[in-house]
Amino acid sequence: MARASRIWGAAMAGLGSLSGLLYAALIVTLCVDLLSRVVTGRSVPGLLEASEVVMVVAVGLALGPAESDGSHVRTGLVLDRLPSERIAVWTRRVGAILPLAVAAILVYALFDQALQSTLAAEVKPGIVPIPVYPAKIALCFGAAIFFIEYARSSLLRPERREAVLV
Repeated sequence: MARASRIWGAAMAGLGSLSGLLYAALIVTLCVDLLSRVVTGRSVPGLLEASEVVMVVAVGLALGPAESDGSHVRTGLVLDRLPSERIAVWTRRVGAILPLAVAAILVYALFDQALQSTLAAEVKPGIVPIPVYPAKIALCFGAAIFFIEYARSSLLRPERREAVLV
């Protein structure tokens, strides 16, 4: 179990790093586009459209790691005022079920969107057509990782969690 936890932690760190690299690449490409506009008066064709897709991929990949390291918005106001730690643990467990159900519905809906987009080979219209389906697949993947991480941290280790606002 400890080895699986270490592997999972390394995977979360890798996804977080990949997301950060995508954000860095996004900043560089937008700076290049800005420089091109200043120097030539024209933007790089397709760069703006591609940057929107890259941003969605970066956000999707960061969902699980953000949940893993506790970066999502949380509130412990009610749980801190419960009369015993035992009641707080059970309240956390019960309170985890609703956001878990919402996350499951989100994963299902995103999977459906990603599948439909992939089958249709959906592209973003513009000067250069940019495929949208990779972003939808990445968002679905990120939501699934978020779901797994939220379930793991909420249900398996509820004593270490605060209530989460999904």
